[in-house]
Amino acid sequence: MITTEVIDRIIGADALDVQDDRIGEVAQIYIDERTDRPTWVSVRLGLLSGAEVLVPLENAEWDEHSLHVDVERRLAREAPRKEMDEPLTVGEEERLYTHYGIPAVRHQRGDADLLDADTSDVCYSVRETDAPEPSLTAADWPELSRAS
Repeated sequence: MITTEVIDRIIGADALDVQDDRIGEVAQIYIDERTDRPTWVSVRLGLLSGAEVLVPLENAEWDEHSLHVDVERRLAREAPRKEMDEPLTVGEEERLYTHYGIPAVRHQRGDADLLDADTSDVCYSVRETDAPEPSLTAADWPELSRAS
């Protein structure tokens, strides 16, 4: 697990995929405000393009030279782009979870009252590592059952 203690050493290092292929150079680390844990890393794809993508730090490892992430190079390079130096919006995080296939548990909008928070500040997609897979049937999606 990547901790805040190693962030200063990770920035500027190579980010390598599951086969140790280079994705790019680590540019920034995103910290979850709720848990104070590093959760995403922005990776600069090339000097000429200047493009950066966000890669999840889940199951990532730091070997004092390179950051080894648990995604394939192609998947990382195809990740949704965002403006860097800005916090992640709920929508951006949702798109990233979907892109990387990270399960998320959706909270009902009515649950916002229980949180005693302004509903515009509530994130409706909360990452949980042991989230159960939803079991849907054709009855849950009538438009799909009609198409068959």
